Amino acid sequence: MIRIADLHKRYADSRREVLRGVDLVVANGEIVSLVGRSGCGKTTLLNIVGGLDRRWRGTVEVAGRSLAGLDDRSLARYRRDQVGMVFQAYHLLEHLSCVENVALAGRFASARGAAGARVERARAEELLELVGLRTAADLRPGRLSGGERQRVAIARALFNRPSLLLLDEPTGNLDTETGAEILALLGELHAGGGLTVLAATHDAAIEAAGGRCLRLESGSVTADEEAAP
Repeated sequence: MIRIADLHKRYADSRREVLRGVDLVVANGEIVSLVGRSGCGKTTLLNIVGGLDRRWRGTVEVAGRSLAGLDDRSLARYRRDQVGMVFQAYHLLEHLSCVENVALAGRFASARGAAGARVERARAEELLELVGLRTAADLRPGRLSGGERQRVAIARALFNRPSLLLLDEPTGNLDTETGAEILALLGELHAGGGLTVLAATHDAAIEAAGGRCLRLESGSVTADEEAAP
């Protein structure tokens, strides 16, 4: 699913390389956690794989397709059709209900008439049911706990049935118990849907979700190992 070779990234206002020759391969249907301290390059790596960052050197291929060769329109289609991304800050729109936040992803996938709106809502309700929040469909995000907001963000990321799910610090803003619940949910979603999952975290507890663990230090992969059962 993902092949990265000799990936380098430096921001224009910094002399330090954020990523320094990263090499990694993630198989289709695999779940992989990127573990490392803040500033080691995890979020930057996710943004590159997710097609949000174009200024880098090296090889990045997803499903056999080189991201370096995609123009803006092709990258937008790639993000829409293949990638679901959950951000650390959730990025939910506070003036919309939970079901409207989840359905928002559908507006970028097709023309939207009255029938389309009904289909979008039905799909959004289905996903909220999947993450255990069907009863919160018409609530605003501000009425929810941090863990519930994270579940809504995960539901939104799954709306367009992506083959690749990217998560940036999925437990970073949560207490230990709630974080464990989110990790359990991710494990269930992965097992049930065959998603390829790449999650960045500074919390080694995410290894409990299974799969492989890649450790990043100063922009380089320093270890690649099976996660603890």
